[in-house]
Amino acid sequence: MGLNWMDVSNLSFNTLLLFEKVHFKWLPQSGIAKRGRNELAIAFKANPAVAWYAKNKCPEIAEWVDQLVDEVSNV
Repeated sequence: MGLNWMDVSNLSFNTLLLFEKVHFKWLPQSGIAKRGRNELAIAFKANPAVAWYAKNKCPEIAEWVDQLVDEVSNV
């Protein structure tokens, strides 16, 4: 899932813990979330602390994060 201007392949998913509310608010409508929805869902499922942080930092996306996690609940 490239951003076309930087290589994020070596970054930990925990990097999202550095996000501010505005970044999380942008995430659901971003190209990353649309093209890589399944990968993002798996990442949130595998990193419950990051999912918790995202939902608490930006309550507006809590339902969206829960939906993503639910999509891979059987994985």
